[in-house]
Order: sequence, then structure tokens, then C-alpha cells
Amino acid sequence: MCQNSLSLQCKPNLNESFFINNFLRPNSVNNATDSIFCSSGKARNVYIVDDFSNKDIDLNNDKNGDITHGEFVELIMKTKNPFLNIKKLAMPEDEDDWTSAALNKRLQTLYRKIRSGEKIDAVNLSMEQSIKFSDLKKQIGNGLTQENLHRYNNKIRNWLSYNRPGVLQNIKSIENIIKAGVSVYIAGGSKGDEYINLLNFAQGSIDVAGLDENGRIGRYSSDNSLIDKKDRGTYTISHQGQGFDINGDRKADFFPVKNIGFGYGQKVGRIAGSSFAAPMALAKDMKRS
Repeated sequence: MCQNSLSLQCKPNLNESFFINNFLRPNSVNNATDSIFCSSGKARNVYIVDDFSNKDIDLNNDKNGDITHGEFVELIMKTKNPFLNIKKLAMPEDEDDWTSAALNKRLQTLYRKIRSGEKIDAVNLSMEQSIKFSDLKKQIGNGLTQENLHRYNNKIRNWLSYNRPGVLQNIKSIENIIKAGVSVYIAGGSKGDEYINLLNFAQGSIDVAGLDENGRIGRYSSDNSLIDKKDRGTYTISHQGQGFDINGDRKADFFPVKNIGFGYGQKVGRIAGSSFAAPMALAKDMKRS
């Protein structure tokens, strides 16, 4: 991919297992689609920009993918807040086409929807345009640290304008959405704390680091002065009666649409990434507001 390419935050391996109730593949990956869940009550309107084409998560541990990254992001949201009214904007089916221009096209679509009067409360972006901190430091100066990144926003923007203009345009498009009154949640980064997610430089964005099972920053997660929140980014699946538990409360959260047992020695699935911390933080905040 080119230097302005995008990647999902910690895209799961095919041996990770997840189940949902009444799973349906979206009819179209080119436009916003209805949620796979029914919503009721006082719904908050949320958009997910993500991969809804590539089934990379294995539901039954048989080494075949069954569910997309974006659908699991949605699953996390609905588990925490069933009153969310979720719509989706899919990234291109071919991940080699995941460029800054592709993301900006979807951000501009969201902005037009807002300007035309559509009520949108929040947007989730579980993706990154990352750079190694040591490489950024070489470009910006030795005074740059993980703790003072936010103070170098203008200098880094100037560097981006010459070196990664597409990334800077993404940042500006995110800021336009925020200025229009919409909360934008962005994954903090899942390549380790030696990397920075450049999208987190968007002023007013809510940037979320991932916590492990013990409530500590996950080894996979970025943690720097751009981070606003820390939330659960690690999920482990267990069998509970006829259903499956992903939040560790020993209660079934999801039931498969057909009788599918775990394969390969009844192993449970595990997934970790700030990809999954951002939607959890969003769901909690929308529940409180």
C-alpha cells in the first residue's frame, strides 16, 4: 500500500471465534446500510465507517472467516447500548484500495448528510494511518515526546501538508464533522506504543486506547498525550448454555442462528485492539448522554 493507506486496528486472525444473534450480511457495501440489530427506545444515531466486506473473524473456530470487522464493532456497541440506531459506511471491498482518498470520500458523505439535516450523534472510526514515533521525531525535532505530542499539532500538520497531504485532508474532514456537532471516536492505535495514529491529531476527536483483561493498557495499544479515553479492547468468548459470552459476566450475550459448536478442541476466541475500545467508549457515552 502507499504511505497514505489505511489499516484496521488489530484485524483479527481467522482462529478467533464470535457469535451473534440473527447474523445477516449487509445487502450492499457501497452505501450506508441498516443495522443487523433492531433498535427501540430513545435511539442515538451512530455511523460506523469500517470493513463490511471481508469476513475475517471465525465464528466457530473452524479456520474459516464468518463475520466482518465492522460487524464485530457493531456487536460491541449493541451489547453495551441496545438503543443505538446504527448505520454503516463501508470501506472498499479490496483493502488495497483503502487510501486516504477512500476514507475522505466517506467522511465527505457523512458531512453532506449532516448539512442536509440528518441527525447524527456519533461516528466510529476503528482504523489508523500510523507512523512510528521515532520516525516522526526525526522529522519534527528531538523535543517531541509521547507526552507532548499535542503541543506540536501545528508543526506536525505542516509536515503532513508536504509529506502526507491525504492524511491531513482526512484530519480536516474529521474536524468539519466535529464542528457540526457530531462526536467522532477514533481508535488510538494497535501497533504498539511505538506508533502514533495520525488521525488522532484531529482537534476535538475522542481517541481511545485499549485495555486488557486486567484493566491495564494493552501491549498492542498506543498510549500518548493524544489519548482521551481508555476502555476495554480485549474480548474472550466462552460457551454459556446455548449461547456465547463475550464480556466475561458468564451470561450469554449472543445465540447462533444454527447449532454451531466450537472446533479444534473447544477453543474459545480472543480478540484485542483499540478497534474495539473505541466503540465501547462510544456506546457508554451515548448511554449516559
